[in-house]
Amino acid sequence: MPAHFRAVDNAVEKVAEVKQFVENGIGVTLDVALDLEEVCKGSEQIKELEDTMIQYIAMERELDQWTKAVEQTKTDFNRQYNASNDNVPSIEEIFKEKLGLLEARNSSSDLENHLKIKEFRENVWNIHHEGQPLPTANKHRLEDEDIIMSQVPEVQTKCPLTLKEMVKPMKSKICGHSYEHDAIMHHIDRGRSRAKCPVCGQHITKNDLEHNAVLEHDIKRKNRRKTCLEAHVQSKIEEAIVKIICPLGNCDNLISDDEVGKLISENVFEKYQRFKVEVERNPSIKTCPGCSRIHHYAADILPKVEGEKDYRAENLQVTCSKCHLIWCFTCQAPWHYGLTCKEFRKGDKSLKIWAKNRGQLKRNACRCPKCHVFIQKSAGCDHMSCARCHTEFCYRCGRKYHHIKFIGNHYDRFSILGCKYNFKPDRPVQRMFVRGALFSGQVILTPVVAGLAAGVGCVLIGVGIVAAPFYGSYRLLNKKSYRKKGEKYSCGNRFRST
Repeated sequence: MPAHFRAVDNAVEKVAEVKQFVENGIGVTLDVALDLEEVCKGSEQIKELEDTMIQYIAMERELDQWTKAVEQTKTDFNRQYNASNDNVPSIEEIFKEKLGLLEARNSSSDLENHLKIKEFRENVWNIHHEGQPLPTANKHRLEDEDIIMSQVPEVQTKCPLTLKEMVKPMKSKICGHSYEHDAIMHHIDRGRSRAKCPVCGQHITKNDLEHNAVLEHDIKRKNRRKTCLEAHVQSKIEEAIVKIICPLGNCDNLISDDEVGKLISENVFEKYQRFKVEVERNPSIKTCPGCSRIHHYAADILPKVEGEKDYRAENLQVTCSKCHLIWCFTCQAPWHYGLTCKEFRKGDKSLKIWAKNRGQLKRNACRCPKCHVFIQKSAGCDHMSCARCHTEFCYRCGRKYHHIKFIGNHYDRFSILGCKYNFKPDRPVQRMFVRGALFSGQVILTPVVAGLAAGVGCVLIGVGIVAAPFYGSYRLLNKKSYRKKGEKYSCGNRFRST
């Protein structure tokens, strides 16, 4: 009997190929919808793509019913044929009967509530509302029914076999769990073409696996967001901003220190901690003036120590474990043996000598002209901004940065506000003379030019006031003469016509 169904079996194989194309179409439609929602939030074309998904699912249901009807027809035909060899049953009638019974169970509500349609809506919703419940209206019971809230499950992106994030996820048709492609294939090969699911223990084969396009898209979107978040955090740290707000969606929460540490490298995180110490001004946490490594000190001792004017205890001496510089924890200067911090700032010039000492073509540190804290430059230009008081100053000369219109700024060569290193740094008298002369010329010429401009303007206004009546009279007389000439011309034409 199997030979009688050879043509039928070939047709079933063709139907299976068509079904594979339909499944590919479902995956492509979902990918297009997710990309479209990511670029154009709330686009009307999403609804059109959802209708396309419903049509694909209807085609898939028809193919499944056709295949199931064929299998039932083969079984029923063999049973009737074996029972009665004389009366051969009609295969066509049996097939129509089986297919009709299956199609009688169809309804449009089954397509609207299909699992793939629900997954489609949830995945589109998660593009901009990840972690939030999905609002859905139950249209098949009461149109005015309140919105039903369904909790969105958390997406698992790690393979249960490798415990690493998946790159090419494969989904089991039997249990619905997903695995990394290479890992699950190797797992099945070791079990001789059959293996147990590492999550639920059900037996699966290679034929039971399908590509999970939805999960792959979620993983790529998550990685893109993580990359953008890493770049955002790193750029804020480079700007010495330690209160970093989450840029994703409408989230206005601050990113915690633990999350910042996971997003950036160890060196950048150390810089972030240094900036945070300077901004928060925690008296028990300070940075080494040589390498900016963070050092902690007992907070209960500091108020007592700083309250004593002549305190010279050696327990304020700190030796940096990174650059081995010996420095004072109170004033963040190189250690001043036998002197208080105040005496050291006033009389001992070794601090200034150390700060101005140049190694590898740059000075060790520069003091902020406002709060007088020592600042080190690691890279970039000489235009500095103090992380403590936000004062802008020049790292080369230590002066505040000024910008006045028509006079210049700190980087102009010939401006009195310019840096001394930009123009004749070794000749201060000549530099002051040239800049002062140019500034004096500006001061003298500015009122002269302004006076000339005002004088010319006044002359033009006076000329206009005097000439306006004469010019108006002239225009009026011309207009009257043109009108008289026109009247004479029209009268002459009427006379000729009569």
